[in-house]
Amino acid sequence: MFVNKIRLLVVTVLTGALAVLGLAAPRAFAASSGAGPVIDVSSACAGQNAEVEQAVAPPHYVYEAWIGCGGEGFARSVDGGAHFSKPITLPDSSHSDDPAVAVAPDGTVYVSYLRYLNNHAYPVVATSFDHGTSFSQAASLIPHKAGNWGDRDFIAAGRGGTVYVTWDYGPSAADVKIVCASSGSCAYSVVDATAVIQKSTDHGKTWGPITPMQPGFPAGGGYFASILVQPNGVIDALILDHPLNPHTFAVHPGHELFTSSSDGGKTWAPEVKVGGQRGNHLRHRMVDRRQPEHGPGREPLRHLGHPIPLGRQ
Repeated sequence: MFVNKIRLLVVTVLTGALAVLGLAAPRAFAASSGAGPVIDVSSACAGQNAEVEQAVAPPHYVYEAWIGCGGEGFARSVDGGAHFSKPITLPDSSHSDDPAVAVAPDGTVYVSYLRYLNNHAYPVVATSFDHGTSFSQAASLIPHKAGNWGDRDFIAAGRGGTVYVTWDYGPSAADVKIVCASSGSCAYSVVDATAVIQKSTDHGKTWGPITPMQPGFPAGGGYFASILVQPNGVIDALILDHPLNPHTFAVHPGHELFTSSSDGGKTWAPEVKVGGQRGNHLRHRMVDRRQPEHGPGREPLRHLGHPIPLGRQ
């Protein structure tokens, strides 16, 4: 969510997350209510901040990334969230948004974000080999075709240096159109969107090609392909999908779809509709009209939220 003239503090309450991982909560979270105090993570960075993402890892690591610090901000805790390091700015993160965080089984920390620079939209993946103390490596996944459209990235890490990034890719930002309501919210009415994935086998240093996760490219219709790598290497994905007109890229009502890959993202199982009996999503995604349209050399649209479910149809 885009924040205008209002400073937000990135805060964290971690008892539940630590419990899920089987990690002991620090004394700061020992209150009988089950929730500890609010911890200020981001105020040491000047400027605005938004869109906080978090990951945790044993024994007591907590990692926070957010839009801020002149790009993408990052801070870590080594005591379960009781205290946090001074925020840093992640490398090659100017003109970016949509951070995502993952921790590999070997403790390697990855942060991805979408950058809009030099007539391209593309993910950047920063890698830390010292549990988030520093990020000595950053890779830019710049597509071959200039003038492309791009949106929300997600990242997941497997074993042996394998890491995956998904993002919303379209060959032409010129095909994107938005509509705006009098209230100020805007939405995509036309977009050449397909959920895609890229793979690295060397801890994010080099990356394979853009691979569609669904049929119909460049009108696959997928956004927000969140992923998880199982211990056996199978990749699970949940995609927010809006069918597109294959000729005009006009957006139609959609659903959440589940799919998986057992060959490292090369091929994907037929998509399964999730919760289809509950109705469709609105055909447009809401975005913030205060930001210019996605496109090369321009700041990206800031999303106000996921599509709103409609009633049964």
